[in-house]
Amino acid sequence: MTEIRVPELGDGIEAANLQIWLVHEGDTVEEGTELAELATEKAVFNIYAPHKGRVAKFHAREGADVPVNGLLAEFEEV
Repeated sequence: MTEIRVPELGDGIEAANLQIWLVHEGDTVEEGTELAELATEKAVFNIYAPHKGRVAKFHAREGADVPVNGLLAEFEEV
């Protein structure tokens, strides 16, 4: 199981808002598939699948502010 977390987004940025999930729990995706969009006051960031696999479980809901290194989802290799 791979944990998908909010990456470091720059100096002074402590959290990002999960704007939208672009996949659903249970979806199987290819490496590099865009999973979600995060936003800060200054920019929008995309989160991508680290490898081919299945989106096992969301841990953050759309509209939530998630801290840097906060858990977004669990992803499993298939």
